[in-house]
Amino acid sequence: MNRAAFVIHSRVHAARPDAIAAAHSHSLYGKAFSSLGVPLDPITQDACAFFEDHGIYDDYRGVVNETEEGERVAKALGAYKAVILKNHGLLTVGHSVAEAVWWFVTMERSCQAQLLAMAAGAPSPSTGRPPCSRAGRSAGTWPAGSRRARCGIRSPRPTRTSSTDPRTRAVHASRPPGTRGGTGAPDCPAAARPAPRSSAPGRPRAGR
Repeated sequence: MNRAAFVIHSRVHAARPDAIAAAHSHSLYGKAFSSLGVPLDPITQDACAFFEDHGIYDDYRGVVNETEEGERVAKALGAYKAVILKNHGLLTVGHSVAEAVWWFVTMERSCQAQLLAMAAGAPSPSTGRPPCSRAGRSAGTWPAGSRRARCGIRSPRPTRTSSTDPRTRAVHASRPPGTRGGTGAPDCPAAARPAPRSSAPGRPRAGR
């Protein structure tokens, strides 16, 4: 048995009975970003999912062999969906194996994006909200000023499936543009639809 893995995961599951799965790996960008000891900034749409929803464990003491350190990791995770283990890597949890892995991959890519942005300059945090955010849907309307609001498109009705479920987003993203729920559908369907043909003025219509 991998004792280090058992020490961490067993303590996480003991502290978080709601977490069905926990994902942890020494991924390249996660390791590099964890060495900074700072949280992810909401500089991309994906990174916004972790805004104020991840912790930092900054008491790394090498390979984890004692349950005491596993308990400290679980404490740093708290009620969040993820925790950055300084000089170690990333750890995410979910209500299913798929969800835990989804958050881990998304966090790893967000670390990569922030490292690239920091290397290029001073990244600016996001100050807006995408038109199809949870807040827009729950209110029944799209945020004021969005293209959907200007077009008068009604907000979709809520369904039994949670819009935050990664599997739901993956299904929507896989649908071809122009289909119901497809991410490539035009913002103003009426504007993209050709005008109906009309009879020429003065020409009598043929009888049946």
